[in-house]
Amino acid sequence: MRGAIILAGGAGRRFRSAGGAVDKALFMVEGKPMLVRVAESVKEVVDEVVVAVDSETKAKNYAELVDWIDVVVDEGGPRGPLRGIRTGLRKLTADSCLVVPCDSPFLKPLVLDKLLRKVEEGFEGVLPLWPNGKHEPLLAAYRREEALKLSEALARVDRSRTDDLIRAGLTTFFLSVPLEVKPLDPELKSFININRPSDLHAPPPWVEEEKESFAIKPQLSSSEVVRIVSKAVDAGLPTIADEAGNLFWSALTRVYVARLREDQKMLVEASNLFKKEGEEYLRRGLKLFYARALVDASACLRKVDDDKAEELLNEALKVYRELKVASKAA
Repeated sequence: MRGAIILAGGAGRRFRSAGGAVDKALFMVEGKPMLVRVAESVKEVVDEVVVAVDSETKAKNYAELVDWIDVVVDEGGPRGPLRGIRTGLRKLTADSCLVVPCDSPFLKPLVLDKLLRKVEEGFEGVLPLWPNGKHEPLLAAYRREEALKLSEALARVDRSRTDDLIRAGLTTFFLSVPLEVKPLDPELKSFININRPSDLHAPPPWVEEEKESFAIKPQLSSSEVVRIVSKAVDAGLPTIADEAGNLFWSALTRVYVARLREDQKMLVEASNLFKKEGEEYLRRGLKLFYARALVDASACLRKVDDDKAEELLNEALKVYRELKVASKAA
């Protein structure tokens, strides 16, 4: 069985500031609200569709658009797209699940089917990857059980970024955009996001380079990682998390415990671990993950007034500019 989560919980500030007069999800594209277009695209390849929103008002408005979707209001936890994903995963019963944004009105069912097929082959997460090292965190597919377990563990330590799911230990397949997506969507319209009304007339993304698909498999299963991390958090002993063999969790549990104990030394340790995690991603050509890790490393050092914090942040921002990614992107 297959499912899909449509994320529609954003405030849409960029859309409104650029002249959008309505809720972004209700913006009309070729005669239909964007949300309806997205829902119809995913419905062609899945059995159940959930729309995750951040308010009861949106839930009521969206439920009236399509009678075969379930609209759920984000449940507790830190604000951010991962909260919507976690809420949707709790609602769905499907084994393999798409995650798509509500502002991609030109999604191609063939591309969505490709993502799901890779999950059905045994991968726990599937993300499109561009040759420059940018991945797509909000056009992805996951195995529901594993993604839900890790998202619950991440909420416990106040994390809300979508791509934290991959960093947290999912067996992940990075799907080459030029080699595996473009043959199914020659103009790559599936990647057009309407953040401003004018984006409707923007040219589709262009790619000339080639990059092979590849997979990352963690040392331990996601269930085992969650068990170890939970033990570390319960005991307040971050070194226990090191048994998971995952630099992200080793760093994250130190940040969590350091906050409780006001332990600056532990924050420095966490920064070094995040930096090492980022270097491993860079070695694999995953530049956006590299930048994410550097941002986390910088945040740790800012809390201890370390001058190196600015250096790490500047390096991350340099990568964001190179990849043409907003620094606060999901």
